[in-house]
Amino acid sequence: TAGDTAGDTAGDTPEDTPEDSPVEDDISSNKKGRFHSLGVGELLVVKQKLIAYEEGEIAHIENVMKGEKRSRNHRTLHRTEEFTSFELEKEEETKRDLETTTRFELQKEIDSEVQESTKKEAGLTVTGKYGPTVEFTANAGIATEKSSSKSKNLSTSYSKEVVDRSVHRIQEKIKEKRTLLTIDEVEVINEHSFGNLESVAEHTNGIYRWVNKKYEAQLFDYGTREIFEVVIPEPAAFLRYLATNHPKEGTSIPKPQKPGYMRLYPILGTNEFEEVFIPLSPGLLTKETYLKWVEKYNIQDVLPPPSSFIVTSIAFAIDPVDTGVEDEGDGSLTPNWRTVNMKNTELVVPPGYVAKIGTLSLAIFPLHRFILRGLFGEIAIGTNKHAFHQGGGIGGSETFVLSNETGLVPVAFSLTTKQFFSGTLEVQCRRTEEHMEAWQISTFNAIMNRYEVLKEEYEESISGEELFGSVDIQGKNPLENKSIILNELKRQVITQMTRQTFDEFDAMREGVLPEGFPQQDVDEAWSEGQYVRFVEQAFEWENMQYLFYPYFWGKKKDWPVNSRLEDTDPLFKSFLQAGSCRINIPVRPGFEIPINIFLSTGEFPWDSGEGGIAVENEDGEEERDIFLSIAEELKAQQGAVYFKSDGTVFHANEDLESVLTGDLIEEVNDDGDVVLNDDGEPVLINGTNFLEDDINREINIGGKIYMIIAVNEEQQKITLDENISIQESVQYGIGAKAIGVPWVVTVPTSLVMLHDGNKLPEIPEAP
Repeated sequence: TAGDTAGDTAGDTPEDTPEDSPVEDDISSNKKGRFHSLGVGELLVVKQKLIAYEEGEIAHIENVMKGEKRSRNHRTLHRTEEFTSFELEKEEETKRDLETTTRFELQKEIDSEVQESTKKEAGLTVTGKYGPTVEFTANAGIATEKSSSKSKNLSTSYSKEVVDRSVHRIQEKIKEKRTLLTIDEVEVINEHSFGNLESVAEHTNGIYRWVNKKYEAQLFDYGTREIFEVVIPEPAAFLRYLATNHPKEGTSIPKPQKPGYMRLYPILGTNEFEEVFIPLSPGLLTKETYLKWVEKYNIQDVLPPPSSFIVTSIAFAIDPVDTGVEDEGDGSLTPNWRTVNMKNTELVVPPGYVAKIGTLSLAIFPLHRFILRGLFGEIAIGTNKHAFHQGGGIGGSETFVLSNETGLVPVAFSLTTKQFFSGTLEVQCRRTEEHMEAWQISTFNAIMNRYEVLKEEYEESISGEELFGSVDIQGKNPLENKSIILNELKRQVITQMTRQTFDEFDAMREGVLPEGFPQQDVDEAWSEGQYVRFVEQAFEWENMQYLFYPYFWGKKKDWPVNSRLEDTDPLFKSFLQAGSCRINIPVRPGFEIPINIFLSTGEFPWDSGEGGIAVENEDGEEERDIFLSIAEELKAQQGAVYFKSDGTVFHANEDLESVLTGDLIEEVNDDGDVVLNDDGEPVLINGTNFLEDDINREINIGGKIYMIIAVNEEQQKITLDENISIQESVQYGIGAKAIGVPWVVTVPTSLVMLHDGNKLPEIPEAP
């Protein structure tokens, strides 16, 4: 067959195209569904028209004895009270010990020795002679000796020991007690009574009878069509879903969806799966899922989930202190080594996290140009110690593993260096399971609290409508129900035949800047419009035929619910309960080739840039079919399907109102000139073209449908199935041809009426 194929879904929808580039299809192509082609045959359509309501069988008999009075009172009370208590106990303890020991020793020894020796020697010898001879002798002498010795010895010893211990403990107890007893009192009292207390009263009764509908059904032939067939599951599944989630009639407040998910679980002993509703629980909330419920319930002040990892850090620096240089003996200079001890107790691991990895990064700069010697030392963070060495004077990073420290973590390190430096200490912290669970519980409570509020608002609105409502009319107008059925079947047929799930139809954007108004995407709207127009026009949806199958062809777990669904409209009830549905869809004449290409290959038969379908005419030249006119499409949707309407009709005579004749008009040739006979008089022809084949066809005159029961081709006279009164020539339209004879269909309803009189109805004898 032409159908009976399957295809794969294409990729993601392309992005919007620039105005100067060719228009691309935003609707994925190459989607092929599953269907069956019945080939080309007569399109036979069963039409029904309502002809009467009739009393059916007895539904109930209410007996009231003489002198008896019976009454029924119905009272409804909804009462709720809510009490909430919240208790917070917080205990915080901070303990800090600081111990410093300083030792300073100075040894100084000075030896000084001065030796000084002075030797002085002086003498005077005088010898004198007086007389003619004088003799005088003098002698003097001095000697001095001095020696000095001095030595100095200086040594300094300095030691400092610092022990800093800090303990910070926070103990917080939160106790919340909530008692829910909502006081929202609504009292509804209904009273229904029967009284038979009059003095002349007799035993009496009321007889209630079911109401049946009577339809006249007729089979009509619409000519040859190509027909496709599909069988779809549970045609009312979406409406049943709406029935439990949409606002109830009479209220604008939607019924909130119960938080939870549908999951597929294997059925033991089979290869099948069943859907099971899983209520929402804290463990199901993740970064990806919680926003769905926040958006659905419009929840305020919900925190995002805590990050899996965060980083906390500190920075430090040592100011440069020149301690001088040493002469290496070869003319080079080297800075003196110095020891640095640092501590920092300000590294805080955020609550709900534990320290996992530390990274120490140092930036080194020499005190003296071209003198690069690096540093080495040890860092202590919490209970962990890590030795490090940075050489070459360019700095670097050291990474080490920590031991799940929490809260305020003490940090200290010692190092020896000949240069000054600065650095950072970064600690990567991982989220604890308890922290994530606390967020899940908090978010879950916010979701459930909001759900309960919305549920209560919905129930209050329903109660208010029921309280102040008047006549309780069940169900919808059957004509409205029929339209709903056709739309639902149409949607599922399109999905079955094309795998189109309509997820890509989003040309109307929401929240468009600057005002945030809805605004269409022009290129995508064009692409989607081609798809919509083709699918809507390629099939005669107005002539779609369907048959509902019982509930047991649907999911077994839904049998208890689906088999008991009720509605006052019998057709709609069958639709709601159906477990499956067989559907025949005729192809509109002229669309046979493109629709087969579309369904069999998934390729679009239309031009995405110009619109329309490229077809070949009788000469083999390509022409562009512009689809149906909007007038023809409107007529088809409204059931105005007629094959010919040449000329006008009027009464043949005053006595036979059901007999009409066609009018006579002048014959015109191809040039538009009136054709004359041999006598030079215009040739008159009938504007109508009634044929014997038109017998039993529908004819629309003045908006009312009649049936042609006789045709006189020579006189162009037709006889209708009932009288008609028209004052002048009117237009008409001939439609489908009735096949066989009509039959009456009696359809039971759930409506009940009070029988006129208190006697049992007479049952006619069976023929």
